[in-house]
Amino acid sequence: MTPNITLPKVYLVDDYPSQLSLIQKLCENIRLETRLWDNPRQFLRELPRDASGCLVSDLLMPEMTGLQVHNELRRTGVPLTTIILTANGDTSSCRDGFQLGVFDFIEKTCHPREVVERIQAAMDLNRRQQQMRHLQAQMEQRLGRLSIREQEVAVLLASGQSLRDVGSHLNITPQSVSKHRNSIFEKLQVNNEVELFRVVHHKELGPAAPNLFKFSGTVDQAYTMTDTPVSN
Repeated sequence: MTPNITLPKVYLVDDYPSQLSLIQKLCENIRLETRLWDNPRQFLRELPRDASGCLVSDLLMPEMTGLQVHNELRRTGVPLTTIILTANGDTSSCRDGFQLGVFDFIEKTCHPREVVERIQAAMDLNRRQQQMRHLQAQMEQRLGRLSIREQEVAVLLASGQSLRDVGSHLNITPQSVSKHRNSIFEKLQVNNEVELFRVVHHKELGPAAPNLFKFSGTVDQAYTMTDTPVSN
């Protein structure tokens, strides 16, 4: 089921909004929906918690800097991809911003069309990240359906162990392993051990994906979980 989320937008924040009017027009020309604020605090108050898309913010504003706005979004968990506009190449701010996850710094002297190209790249990245979060949530939900015993069986099957070998490791019969296997496949919505491997080790999520399955480190770690007897 697809989560109910706000449609992606380009959020423009500058205490002199006229400076962003051309960028806003160019975004809308390529069908990117935009919203414009001249006050960063008001922007943060009015921004939906489920907002997605791209933030384009001036670096230096009277009430807050663009980096402070970005940090507040991170603190509150609003997953916008941030571009900071600056009137000069502030090396220190750029370095700090990149370390904090800012997507890009762009000088205001840059041609507006180049800014829009970077906005498109930021929107593409945000869309991929949103898809990844949705997939992670789906996988967490599926994996949460497994019992402790099923988790143990799943990681061993995903490592290429036969039913007999899994049974030997867990001190249960191959018939019991087969029953657990059928239940695992049904709960995780997979058809074979290859698909199970991808779920357990999150190959669909890419290299940046977090570990969702607590036994996905190594098979040896999974074996240690069986020191304490668990019912079939």
